[in-house]
Amino acid sequence: MEKIISKKIELTSNIRGIDKLQHELYSKDKEIAEFHFTINELTAEKVICLFHFKGTNRYKEVEATTEGNSFTVKFDNSLIIASETVVGYIYFEKVKKSADVYAFSFHVKVSEIDKATQAPVMESQTKRVIDVNNIVTKDELESLLPKNNTPGAAYDDSELRAELASKANQSDVVSILDDIKALKAKPDNDTIYDDKPLVERVVALENKPGVDTSDLVTKSELDGKGYLTQHQSLDDYVKHSELPDPYNDTELKKRVETLENKKEVDTSKFVTEEALAGKGYLTQHQNLDEYAKKSEIPQPYNDSGVKQRLSLIEQKEPQRLNLNGTTLSLSGGGGSVVLPSAPANTSGQVNEYEIHGQGMPNGKVVAPVGTTYVDTVATNGALKWIKRRGTDNQGWEVLTGDTGWRTLNIQSKLGSSFLKVRRKNDTVMYQFGGLSWGWFGVVRRGGAGYSPQGSDKERNCYILGLSGVPYGFRSESSLIGGIYNDKGTPYGTWYLGGYGDSNMLRFQFTDPVPTDRDIGDIRVSSISYLTSEPWPTTLP
Repeated sequence: MEKIISKKIELTSNIRGIDKLQHELYSKDKEIAEFHFTINELTAEKVICLFHFKGTNRYKEVEATTEGNSFTVKFDNSLIIASETVVGYIYFEKVKKSADVYAFSFHVKVSEIDKATQAPVMESQTKRVIDVNNIVTKDELESLLPKNNTPGAAYDDSELRAELASKANQSDVVSILDDIKALKAKPDNDTIYDDKPLVERVVALENKPGVDTSDLVTKSELDGKGYLTQHQSLDDYVKHSELPDPYNDTELKKRVETLENKKEVDTSKFVTEEALAGKGYLTQHQNLDEYAKKSEIPQPYNDSGVKQRLSLIEQKEPQRLNLNGTTLSLSGGGGSVVLPSAPANTSGQVNEYEIHGQGMPNGKVVAPVGTTYVDTVATNGALKWIKRRGTDNQGWEVLTGDTGWRTLNIQSKLGSSFLKVRRKNDTVMYQFGGLSWGWFGVVRRGGAGYSPQGSDKERNCYILGLSGVPYGFRSESSLIGGIYNDKGTPYGTWYLGGYGDSNMLRFQFTDPVPTDRDIGDIRVSSISYLTSEPWPTTLP
């Protein structure tokens, strides 16, 4: 029978906590409790597990046994002296390298069986574990020692002397008394240590003349003058014996001398390229690749037919458009059309169904349903509106608009983390980031700026508080999605409250938010939804 606790671990630099194993070991579990770990690739030469007993603040280091990509750590039950939590730290060693790999915790308890047989105790000052059978009480110690011998007082041997005197007739006792008397009569029993030779040697050292440093130079003075304080490194130099033979240029000198004595060429009979060019001669053979032979030239093109057809067209009378009032006609029997009469041009009116102006139209522009309005200054990102209801100056909704990304004032954020929101037409979308590689972060629980959410203060925190989603960007219903670490392992969920839930945004972690470290590698799933709210009159 064995109690084996198995776990698969990985070597990573991600932020980690202590893996809480839901296991318990007892002091009566002798030679059966062990931890079995596996890893994708085990290259360590030595695997160590350091156990920390948190309640009694003790440490115990155990070397694991390895096999392939697995290693086993045995647990010694004799270390269990109290019911407490134990934290194990796994680290690998290889030559000069080492790696802190994994941390886990479990519980140990003193078995009721051991309690019944009086478990060992721990000394309060040194924390030593002591067997009860080896402990002697103060009363027992005093009963064993001679009486009337208080600490610091002279030892009273009167009882011993009386006992020896009563047995003086025995030969061994007499011998002991004679030895004691001989020791008392020994002449050097009160000899005083003579330190005279040592004193003389000290005096001689004190009278030794000091070293004259007036002719010496300090190291700093050498540095200032550029002198070497140690032998210069010769790694970049070679010995004379290692230098190659000097270069012999005798042959080169002879060849240069021959060239210098060579007769000059008579150029009086030569003609220059410039002279040839002046006479029209070719200075090099002409390239004929771009030319064709006369035999390759096609017959001349006969364009007489085209000219005749073009002449007929030139003589034909062209058709013309004529506008008479609202009637547009085409000459040569081309027919005519009646154009609609133009409406009276009001300020900003392009035609009957489109208006141009500046600013938002609600409360300002009266138009029938279906009319479009273009804000030439695109106030708050809203460029084009459409009249959807009514005949007054209300009922305008944005047809084409984009607020761009707006940075929100958020809570519980870590460092430079940000949350941005954007509305494009009727669609609202969110963007998280600000940390390395686009991560978003939450500060540790209880840290500066951390804002817990009331339904679960250990796991939930606000990113946008109550009514924190700005007007014009709010959702009609509540939404939920996932938050993950950089490898896709779920951290928990995000929750966006709609009209019926305070228009807020919070993170809901599966495990309690740590109090001793921040969470800085959060990835948030997409948040996007339609909104029916009017276009915002003010932007975040």
